Amino acid sequence: MSLFSLVQRTFPTGSLDGEDMKCPQCDNDFLLTWKRYIKAPLGRVSCPSCHTKLVCMHRWFYWPLIILGCCILGIPLAILGANYGVAGALTGWFIGAFCVGIPFDRFLEIRFSVLRMRQDETSNRARLSRDVL
Repeated sequence: MSLFSLVQRTFPTGSLDGEDMKCPQCDNDFLLTWKRYIKAPLGRVSCPSCHTKLVCMHRWFYWPLIILGCCILGIPLAILGANYGVAGALTGWFIGAFCVGIPFDRFLEIRFSVLRMRQDETSNRARLSRDVL
């Protein structure tokens, strides 16, 4: 059994080769491009098809994986920067964490986040449907 098939069986949502997210309102699959990712620093995206405002809800293992991902390059660069004192160690840590953390966070957003409609969007849709009736 390969690691890839194990991951697919364990986490069936999303795909490792495609970067698709699914809108809960219109069931449209869309890509979380770098442009969309940078525009939504708090995980608030909108569906390109129906323009519903969505929030990325993180699963329980998101934060431990982000910390681990930032440590992958942050700790070695902090050790190298420690030759220049505390400021060098902190600079190395931040550079390493930034270089690995941003792409790793995008991967986790694509692969494991659950999209939900924002609360204000839900109340607006309920109000509009009530006005129509």
